[in-house]
Amino acid sequence: GPATAARMEALGIRTGRDLREWSLAFLQEHFGKAGAHFHTISRGEDHRPVVPNRPRKSSGS
Repeated sequence: GPATAARMEALGIRTGRDLREWSLAFLQEHFGKAGAHFHTISRGEDHRPVVPNRPRKSSGS
């Protein structure tokens, strides 16, 4: 949200690459539980299931 974005901006975190440069401990110190989520997501780790949220428009054969 806006508050987290402002905190990241203040730390110089503007892109995923910027976020990836910080350690897990640093992110947890500044963002609490969300720090672990930011750490894994910035490294391409996401174990959440994919849930499509719109009907298929076409099908290739």
